[in-house]
Amino acid sequence: MHTIYVSEPVHPQVLDAMSAAAQLLLGFGPQAARYEAVADTVDAVLFRRERFPAERIAASPRLKVMARHAAGWHLTPLGEALRHPLPADCPESRNPDPAGPIL
Repeated sequence: MHTIYVSEPVHPQVLDAMSAAAQLLLGFGPQAARYEAVADTVDAVLFRRERFPAERIAASPRLKVMARHAAGWHLTPLGEALRHPLPADCPESRNPDPAGPIL
């Protein structure tokens, strides 16, 4: 089973769907996991506003997917992601305020 680290709150239905297919490690809430403590077990990351520095990528030997739940990659060191190597894709923005509310 894959392990997905979710850094910030997303819709409960999204979490339910993801948890049916993978183990979730949540970076928020009362039982929040610190990424640095679980980096060696993480296969995928879903983040929104949290920065995901190069050190986290380097500390994540199993990391295969980085998904940003917002537009743009300004919080992600793409050079390090591509050296890891991780595929990089940035969806077209439909939100005029990428720092807007979490839906």
